Amino acid sequence: MALVYRLVKGSRLTHAELDGNFEDLDDRLVLITPKLLTASFPGAGAVTTGKPRWYPPSNITLQSMYVTAGVAPTADGVFTLKKNGSSIATNTLSNGSSKSSATTLTTTLTPSDYLTVDITSITGGEAFTVLISYTVTP
Repeated sequence: MALVYRLVKGSRLTHAELDGNFEDLDDRLVLITPKLLTASFPGAGAVTTGKPRWYPPSNITLQSMYVTAGVAPTADGVFTLKKNGSSIATNTLSNGSSKSSATTLTTTLTPSDYLTVDITSITGGEAFTVLISYTVTP
């Protein structure tokens, strides 16, 4: 159904025309809901390279990354996000904090790309989770 509108000032749409406009707009809307990927590192904090490896199910755009800890580290923890083995972002979990600030991302991936997370520096703490939000690219 095409959108109905009036060009004459003061004229009004009928209820049916107005309802039709909302139905038409509803059919045209594409909801872009961010999805969340998590990489868990249970147990005591330890330097880790290239784990886990994740392949996106379709074309995606990364939006942000942050880190949480079940037990806060006793020195800054550095987490590196890599695409196909190359660093695209770093996030720091500060000494004594159980949640980092978000790092903004704009990287795109295809199903043939993969992500890994490295813990490049950590002292103390345990039960770390790296959370990465992304949207499916149309």
